[in-house]
Amino acid sequence: THPQEADNEGDSSIVPPQQAHVCKTYTSTMMRATQTIGPLLNDVTNENVSMPLMSSPQLNPMDLGEYWEMTWERLQEEYPEIIEQFKKDPFRFRFPGGECYTDVVRRLEPILIEIEQQTTPVLLVSHGTTLKALYSYFSGIPIKDCLDTDFPLHTVVELTPVIGGSWKEQR
Repeated sequence: THPQEADNEGDSSIVPPQQAHVCKTYTSTMMRATQTIGPLLNDVTNENVSMPLMSSPQLNPMDLGEYWEMTWERLQEEYPEIIEQFKKDPFRFRFPGGECYTDVVRRLEPILIEIEQQTTPVLLVSHGTTLKALYSYFSGIPIKDCLDTDFPLHTVVELTPVIGGSWKEQR
């Protein structure tokens, strides 16, 4: 050991104890995502552990452009022709003033790389369109099939890496 290290061994007064990290948390910038994570952040703070939080527009739901205030159900009821066009080719159909699904996948790439580089657990709080794409990636499902993926809403899905590059899923 280095001589200075030997002199300091066992002296915990020199380095203050650090808070343990529960996980790194990523949310979209949408209010409903930050409201979802709020109670958990309060609980973690009370436990004297840290949970670094990053809010990113990359995790926002698909931009529906002119239809941004509508739910998918309302859009289906009032504009079935728009939904039909989207269903025919979601990766190329661009909502007027909004995105196509290819845009969503492309904007997720930088955050996906960041998530893969984490050495501690990661918590994502996002929306159906973005979570399906990320889930498909980690599950080995071809991106062209991600919108047909059975992915539950309002549910915690835990993916744990296993040897060989795959993931174990727990719901």
